Amino acid sequence: MSDLKTIFCKTLEDLPTIDFLKKELDKYDVVRLEYNIKSGFKNSEKLINYISEVKVYLDVDIHKSELRDIEFYIIYKLLLQEELSKIYLDVEKATKSYQLLCEELINKFKNKYNYDFRGFNKSLKPFREKFELDNNKLTDDWKFYFHGGDICFKNLNSGQIVDVNLKYEKYGVLDLWFFQCFLRTTAEFKELSKVFENNTPKLVQTLKYLRDINKLDLVNSNFKNYGFEDKFIWKNRV
Repeated sequence: MSDLKTIFCKTLEDLPTIDFLKKELDKYDVVRLEYNIKSGFKNSEKLINYISEVKVYLDVDIHKSELRDIEFYIIYKLLLQEELSKIYLDVEKATKSYQLLCEELINKFKNKYNYDFRGFNKSLKPFREKFELDNNKLTDDWKFYFHGGDICFKNLNSGQIVDVNLKYEKYGVLDLWFFQCFLRTTAEFKELSKVFENNTPKLVQTLKYLRDINKLDLVNSNFKNYGFEDKFIWKNRV
């Protein structure tokens, strides 16, 4: 099955029927409706009503965006309940594996450099020279680098990537992009990652389901004033 179908509409009359959209979503995971931003589409009541009907009659998630002169709606196909039932245990296993590996790597970093990320105001500058001398190698198997205030670990043998969001009370919170990268680069979960490829709303749907059945917890951000939201994490009962 192909991932994306793009439909460009010159006029409001070109909007596909709900039945046509349903058939396209049977063939594609994502349908993108595009139109010129300078056309009569913008703020059109007909378009607003049309998008509302799509949400009502199809099991989809819809995002609106624009790029240069083009405005578009991206319509994401969601998982059916029977599909969700087949994969949620594997996703739960992946959330557990991700959190435990995040904690393991952070502890290795803490022990090696005597640096605790819990001290958020503690500068890393005094450690930069040591990082360079080590060639950013945490161990023989793992390298690390910092980006956007977070830390990324890469396994030099397998290529596995473990990006750790440092803006929360616990390590291993399920940042959508970090977690998808973990799935894609982890041999055990690579096949599972294909379910969510180019369709992040499916992952959001699955994580919310796991939260509903008490498999995930919510973790508070230490930087809410900067717009960081609470995120899910594996519910560790130990």
